[in-house]
Amino acid sequence: VCIKLARGVDEVVRLTHEASVYRNELAKLWGIAVPKMYGFFIGHHEDDPVACLLLELCLGPSVPPCNSDEFIRLAMQNVRKIHTLGITQDLPLELHHFVMKDNKVLLVDFSRAVDHRCNNAMP
Repeated sequence: VCIKLARGVDEVVRLTHEASVYRNELAKLWGIAVPKMYGFFIGHHEDDPVACLLLELCLGPSVPPCNSDEFIRLAMQNVRKIHTLGITQDLPLELHHFVMKDNKVLLVDFSRAVDHRCNNAMP
């Protein structure tokens, strides 16, 4: 698994939001356009709130792989699938927002995701 940790009120709020997006809006795309979510936990360490998001570990080839045209095609297909569900990441897409799982390109980091509704589902 991949473990994403948060400590402190602001970070826990962001990770709670991200877990909610994975659990609700993105659940149909687990393993297709985003990693599978295995769980989310909140607790305390000393006086600080802490949170832990468990996602599928994605250990594919490096991003982007040798064939960057194919990488871009696969990435944009999945951006569109997410966009069709009414979600946008609300940040510029950079390479660290993509991970490879086998030959699939998956998107990560939905801590700033927002609802986005439009008629054409084009990013």
